Amino acid sequence: MHRYIYTATIGKLLPSFLVIGREAHVGVPFDGVDANLLAAELIRHFSMNDDLCDVVRGQITSPPVTLRATDLKTHYDVQLPFAAYFYLNVLTFTTSPEQLLERLCSRAQAVLASTLERIDAAEKRWMQALGDRARVKRLQPRSGVVLTYANLYAELVQRLGEAHMSAELRAEWQRWPAALDKRERSLQLVHRLWTLSGRQGPAVVIYYSPPYYPHVAATPGALHHAVADVVAAHADLKLVLQEIYPFISDMSYLCLDPDLNLAVLKANMPVWQDKGPASLAGGYSLPLEAIRQLNLPVVNLGPYGHGVHQRGERALKSYSFGVLPQLLYETIKRLGQLAE
Repeated sequence: MHRYIYTATIGKLLPSFLVIGREAHVGVPFDGVDANLLAAELIRHFSMNDDLCDVVRGQITSPPVTLRATDLKTHYDVQLPFAAYFYLNVLTFTTSPEQLLERLCSRAQAVLASTLERIDAAEKRWMQALGDRARVKRLQPRSGVVLTYANLYAELVQRLGEAHMSAELRAEWQRWPAALDKRERSLQLVHRLWTLSGRQGPAVVIYYSPPYYPHVAATPGALHHAVADVVAAHADLKLVLQEIYPFISDMSYLCLDPDLNLAVLKANMPVWQDKGPASLAGGYSLPLEAIRQLNLPVVNLGPYGHGVHQRGERALKSYSFGVLPQLLYETIKRLGQLAE
């Protein structure tokens, strides 16, 4: 059985969706729009969709999956749920936050349009079954909008002013404890923005929640040469050099692509707070400039195991605590020789 060593690492983004329907009594559902239905159709399109995978030199990311999905009801009633949200785990090899956001907006608009068309057709059939021909003639096609958080924020700044918007969001931020889950805080801020907009659903607001893991490409150099030499010296171990480690890793924070523009990520992450005297407790940030300056190549030599994040998760002790330390020692020794 092969043991793999990796010279690059995967990235991760957490795009999040506030889905707005329209309220109605369940006895007259076509007076409104079920936000859970809209969210379910979006999830059906995005989750486990291999068309959204990154592919690089024979490797492919795992497809997106939902990590959380719920409506915003807090109690039982007979009103349609008119707001819901979910977030997706999206792994990246090359896709930037800007590229992913553009792709999600385009696809979400198509899903929203097709779902509303289906609701229109169901309403027409229902009215015909009731024999209400007059209402059938008055039916108007539904329409909806897909916005990014940055779009919505810019719209409100233009209408209400920067100072007003900052005060509103600061008040919403401080309404919640500092220990509030950052995904939940993100949702509350986006929902506050939506309420301020005075817009009507159906709509989808797409934004980013933390955490963010940059993908790190393989960087040829002394470290990778040393590892390649060690692999070549241990043919008996069946070691295989592979480019991208397919699971998230803190190696993501050792290097940052110099061409990567994270302005779109920051503008669409409601809880992003650059460190400083004005930053609020409970925010999220990364030392991006420090990561750029660090600019270290990455290698993942192990450990070796099976069943990650499952009940049977385990590590092979003989390799992880016996062979692996020896490989690390030989890699460091080889690096020293290359530096001489």
